[in-house]
Amino acid sequence: MRSWLPVSSVAWLCGLLAASLILAGPACASAVHGALEGKELAIADDVRSGLESMAGSLLGGDLKGQVTRVVVEEDAPRRLTVRLAYEGFQGAKIWGELQNSDRRRQAGIAMGEPSTIADAAGEVVLTFDAGPGVKPTRSALLRISVAAPGRRTPSYTRSFKLGKEWSESAVSGANFAVTITPQAIGRTAELGATPSMTVPASVARTDAVPPPPRRGAGVVPLSTQSQIVTRSILANTAGVASVQDRRTAPAAVPPPVRSTLRETNDHRIKRGLDPADASRGARGPAALPLRPFGDVRTEDINLDLTRVLNVFPEVYQDQEPASGIFYFLPHGYALKWDETAGYGFRTIYSAATAGTAGQVMMAASLDGGIGTRDLEIAAKIVQAYALSRGMKFLELRALPIDTLAISISDDLGRYSIPADRISVQGLSDVTGQLEVSWVTDERTKNFIQEALVENVGIHGSVTYAPTGSVLGPRTVPIRMQLADYATFGPFRWDRTGWKNNTPYPVTLRYLHALRLAPGGPPVVNSWGLHETLVPPGGHVTWSSAGVPFWIDSQAQKMWIDYTVDQTCKSCGRDAITELTGGVSTAGSSQVTFHSLTPLAETGAHDIQVEVRSKFFDPRGEQVQVRSFVVDADEKDFLVGPMFVGDRPAGSVGTLFEFRLSLTMKDGNVVAGNAAWIQGDTMRIPIGRRQLEQSIGALPGH
Repeated sequence: MRSWLPVSSVAWLCGLLAASLILAGPACASAVHGALEGKELAIADDVRSGLESMAGSLLGGDLKGQVTRVVVEEDAPRRLTVRLAYEGFQGAKIWGELQNSDRRRQAGIAMGEPSTIADAAGEVVLTFDAGPGVKPTRSALLRISVAAPGRRTPSYTRSFKLGKEWSESAVSGANFAVTITPQAIGRTAELGATPSMTVPASVARTDAVPPPPRRGAGVVPLSTQSQIVTRSILANTAGVASVQDRRTAPAAVPPPVRSTLRETNDHRIKRGLDPADASRGARGPAALPLRPFGDVRTEDINLDLTRVLNVFPEVYQDQEPASGIFYFLPHGYALKWDETAGYGFRTIYSAATAGTAGQVMMAASLDGGIGTRDLEIAAKIVQAYALSRGMKFLELRALPIDTLAISISDDLGRYSIPADRISVQGLSDVTGQLEVSWVTDERTKNFIQEALVENVGIHGSVTYAPTGSVLGPRTVPIRMQLADYATFGPFRWDRTGWKNNTPYPVTLRYLHALRLAPGGPPVVNSWGLHETLVPPGGHVTWSSAGVPFWIDSQAQKMWIDYTVDQTCKSCGRDAITELTGGVSTAGSSQVTFHSLTPLAETGAHDIQVEVRSKFFDPRGEQVQVRSFVVDADEKDFLVGPMFVGDRPAGSVGTLFEFRLSLTMKDGNVVAGNAAWIQGDTMRIPIGRRQLEQSIGALPGH
C-alpha cells in the first residue's frame, strides 16, 4: 500500500471540505504547486481599490493609467511570478506585495524593488521569493501599486485574489519517499515461486513510424530550406524480397523532395556495405519491411517495445537471403541526457563588437539511444521471428547507407535561421551520435529556450538512402525536448529501490520483464505501479514480494515504464538555467537610450555613447563595454543584452555606467573629462543635463 493520497483523492477531499468550509476550496486547489500557473487573477474588491487610489491621488498626485490583466506565470513551492499588462503610467514606479487574508503585508517574502515604467503600454513581470528557512502563510491577495514619478505614495492600487500556498522547501524530492507494491497484470499473476512461462494474449504495438512531433499554432520552419519528414518512405518494388509477409505489405508513397533536405558529405560517414558482408554475398536491404516485434506477446496495456529498445519497428532482410543478414534503423534521435552530465544542450555567447549585442551559438547532442544490450535483445527477437518462418538468420546489422540528409525545423514561428548557419556533425552511421549547432541572436535564443521550457521542442528528421538501390529512402525523426521519455529513456529496475534523478516529476506506470523462451514467442510480463507521481530527487522503495525473484535472472531486460510531467514550467526554467551557465530566459533585457534634442541644442553631428557593465557578461564576471552613435534627436537606441537575472529592471543600484562625447560638424571631438555616469534604470534620456555631467561645459554655452 502507498503511504500517500493520489491527486484524485486530494481533489475529492477538497470537494468534501468545500461543502462545509467556504475557504477550503481555494486552499486545496493551490496545495498542488503549479495549479495557479496560467490563471488570470480577478480583482478582489474594486470599490475598496478605487477608494485607495482616490486617497493616494490626494497624497501622491494624479496618475493616468490602469492595470488591465494579471496572470500567474510561475507557481513554484518557494516562488511566485506574475505578469501584468498595463496602459498609461509612463515614467511611474510600479511594484507588488503579497497580503494575508486580513490585508496585511506578509513577512518572509522578498518582493523586489519598484520598477520604472518606460512605455505607455506593455507588460511587467513581478517575482516573489520566500526567504531562507521561512514558510510564509497563505497569500490571499496580490496588491499592485503605482506611484507617480518622484513620489513614493501610490496614486493607483489594485488588489487581486490569489490563494498562493507556500512550502517549507522547494520540490526537490529530497525528503520524498514512498513504498510501492507492484501489482501483477493479467496472466503475469500466474507466475509462481518457481520458473514458469505464461503467454499473454495481446501483442506488442509496433507503429509503422514513430508518431510525428506535436505541432504548435503559427508554424514557421527553423530553416526555410528545411521541412520535417514525418513518415517512413516505403518502396513498393515487386519481386525483390524472397519472403512475402502479407500482414506488413507496404503501401507506395512518393519519395521526399530532395531539395528540402540538407545532404551531408561528411567523410566520416561509413558508406556502403561492410567488406566482410559483401564477401558473404550481401547486396544490401530488400524492399519488403518485416515487423518482428509484432510477435512479442504482452499484457493488454498498449506496450510499444520498439521505443524501449530504441529500434525502428521495421527491419529488412538482405537481398540475398542466404547471407542471413538483417538490417535495422534507430527509432529516432533524441536530446542526449545522463544522470551525471545532464542534458546535451549548451548555449555559448560570442564576444560582441562595438554597438552590437553579439551572437549566440546553441549546440545539442542527439543520440539514437541503442545500447549494446538493447541491440542484442533486438537481434534475438529478429532471430526468433526469422527461424519461425524458415528464414536464415546470422546477424542483425545497422542499415548500410550511401548518403544521408538531415532536416531540422522548429515549431516556434516568427523567425527563421538560415541553413548556412546550421551545422551537423558526427553521424558516422545510423547508430551514431549527432552534433547539431546553430548561430543566432539573443532574441531568437530566447524563443528557442521558451520552446524547450514549454516542451514544444525542436524537431526534424534524418533520411537515409540505403545501399543496394532497391529499398527506398528511410526517414526517422529528430526531437529535442526537455520533458520527454525519448530523452530520458527507460529506467532500469533495481529491486533495492529507485531514485528520480531527472529534473522533472515522473509518473511510474508499469514494471516490465522481457523474456525469451526456446520454441515460443517473446513475452513481456507486467506489474502496475499505481500511477505513482515521484518528484525530482524522490526515492521509491519496492515491496516486491509479488515479483518472483527468479525472473531477475531469466529476463533479458527489466525496466520501469513512466510518463514525464510536461506541465512543470519551473522544472524547465531550472533546466534552462543550468544549460546557460546560470542565466535564465527572463534574465536578459535591453537598455533604451532615448535622445531628446542634444544635437539641435549643441549643433553636433553626432554623439558617441560608451556603456560598460558586468551585466553584459552572461555570467556576471567581467565588465564589458558596448558603444553606439546617436545620429538623430527624439530617437531610441538599444544596447544589450543585459543579464540582470532575477533583479527587476529599475531596481536601486548601479546596473551600468555610460559616458558621452560630441563630434562636431567640423570634425572636432569634444570629450571634456569624459566622466562615467551611473545608470540604475533600463531607460536613460540623453539631453543637455547628461552631456554636462559627462563632458562639462558644452560648446557655445
